[in-house]
Amino acid sequence: GVMLGAMRKGSQNFFVKTLLMLLAASFVVWGIGDVFRGSSRDTVVKVGDEEISYSEYYSALQNEIYRFQQIFGQTLSEEQIQQFNIKERVLNQLVDNAIIRMRINELNLTVGDEVAAKLLKRNSMFFDEDGKFNAEQFQAILRHNNKQEDQYIMELKEGMAIRMLIDTLSVSPQSMDVKSKALYRY
Repeated sequence: GVMLGAMRKGSQNFFVKTLLMLLAASFVVWGIGDVFRGSSRDTVVKVGDEEISYSEYYSALQNEIYRFQQIFGQTLSEEQIQQFNIKERVLNQLVDNAIIRMRINELNLTVGDEVAAKLLKRNSMFFDEDGKFNAEQFQAILRHNNKQEDQYIMELKEGMAIRMLIDTLSVSPQSMDVKSKALYRY
């Protein structure tokens, strides 16, 4: 959704891609083999202090498989899951999200409830025929997507924080050089 779009937009920037790869290399402790062998260990991956549990991975995997099934209109076989590299993609996404959350926490980037509520009420997906926010429409869409309201609000806040992070990382070195020269002359 919103978070993925922000990440895609930011990941197009070479600097952001490089930073994310460096963060991943320095903070991730892999247990990846166990994920694909079905180990009974509860922690699949540890990113800094954050552990991604097998149940979190499995839930994200099921959601991604469901998304693919909706696209193709049929149940996916194990062969198709492997062909589309779904297991690895889900794990990589969970790791990327953990790295980003860690960086957001380090920078103390937070989004308040009022800001999130305003953004939520501006989302046309939740509007009625008159173009106004409709709580029933909002709840229906959440149910259809198998989400709880607090989970959606948390994801909305996280997506906004990610956008703030990407915006700070997307500053080009050229613009930083111009600004530093201007400050030096001042």
